[in-house]
Amino acid sequence: MESATAGSALPAKETARLDQLTSLRFFAAMMIVMLHATGSFGIQKSALTLNQGVAFFFVLSGFILTYVYPRLDSAPAVRAFYRARIARIWPAHAACFLIGFLLIPYAWNTETGVANLLLVHAWIPQSRFYFSYNDVSWSVSTELFFYIAFPLLVHKLESTWRIKIAAAAMLVIAILCVVNVMHLPAYGSPASDDLGRLVTSNGLLYANPLARLFEFVGGMCIALAWRSSSAVSRGVAAATAIEIAAVLFCLASLLYLNPLATLGRDFLGDAGAAWLGHSGSVLAFGALIFVFAKGQGAVSRLMTLPVLVLLGEISYSCYLIHHILLYTYHANAAKFAHVPDAAAFSIFLVVLFLASYLLWALVEMPGRRLLAGRRTIHGTPAMRRSWRAFLRPSRPLFAGITLILVLSMIRTMAATNG
Repeated sequence: MESATAGSALPAKETARLDQLTSLRFFAAMMIVMLHATGSFGIQKSALTLNQGVAFFFVLSGFILTYVYPRLDSAPAVRAFYRARIARIWPAHAACFLIGFLLIPYAWNTETGVANLLLVHAWIPQSRFYFSYNDVSWSVSTELFFYIAFPLLVHKLESTWRIKIAAAAMLVIAILCVVNVMHLPAYGSPASDDLGRLVTSNGLLYANPLARLFEFVGGMCIALAWRSSSAVSRGVAAATAIEIAAVLFCLASLLYLNPLATLGRDFLGDAGAAWLGHSGSVLAFGALIFVFAKGQGAVSRLMTLPVLVLLGEISYSCYLIHHILLYTYHANAAKFAHVPDAAAFSIFLVVLFLASYLLWALVEMPGRRLLAGRRTIHGTPAMRRSWRAFLRPSRPLFAGITLILVLSMIRTMAATNG
């Protein structure tokens, strides 16, 4: 979920942009969109393990934060880091929380509602918490845990990375053992008070920050390795071949990990097979990020096209709002019965991208500026220039697009309630 256009922990210093990594965020977000759209619009289940798109975000987040904040050695630096991180994730999360009440609508529960708004709901391994309200926000809650732990994790990372990655791996193994020994149910319906209170394997393995910490720390270690190899340069042809190989490695991992996990279930147990199914591509994702961060090949340079960078910038908003829009579509699916699946999906994507862009431009970015400090956005002049560059050409369209979306929402709500 991290942008690759962030600035240094020191306000006076600015790190170089890694636009190619920002663009990759869009493809990871679309993996999740396609996963949740399966069964709708005639979309069939993919052979790829699309739910691993979240794992990519966690690995990328560890990489980018270590790249942007190589050290946080003072209390003021840590406070500034926390302020910037909250500004990064909370405005869009809160906005989608409210949008969900308008479109779905949610039933308010003080216990789960407060936990969700405070972004601690994924820390509680009961489905009524971690899948509460806008259920994809569990990963944002997990990310907040990483943010809180980051100053400790990055401290003397160069000399302690082996201990930290080993400790994160041991945490995963310990949780796998607990889930296998206790034979926990995979899932409990959040709508059921009894089932929603069950401690589940999904709650401990999928949403639990401690189980996902290995992916985040893995990204941090990739950033260390990348930094130490930054002087190595290759020709465009060789670099392009390596980038293509990294992409193929990721595709192979997404394609074959689930079958391999199923074959190894007797050895790994149900918990081990489940973990591989949603987190097992961490090595492949780390390799992809490492190679593309170099930016020396034709593929990574293609990823710096402004349209792809913009899609990467809005990917967080896209991730947050897509499930709400899908739910709204399902609630009104009968009204689209005469529309061909391909056309319906195309309309859905247009609405999704427009809504994501507006959420990014009118909520996410201004919210960052407000919470992180009015004179900077995300603590860096580069981000401010990026935002203005994307915003300025579309300024005349804002009123019309916003009006259309608002009227569509009102019409949808009226049709649903009627």
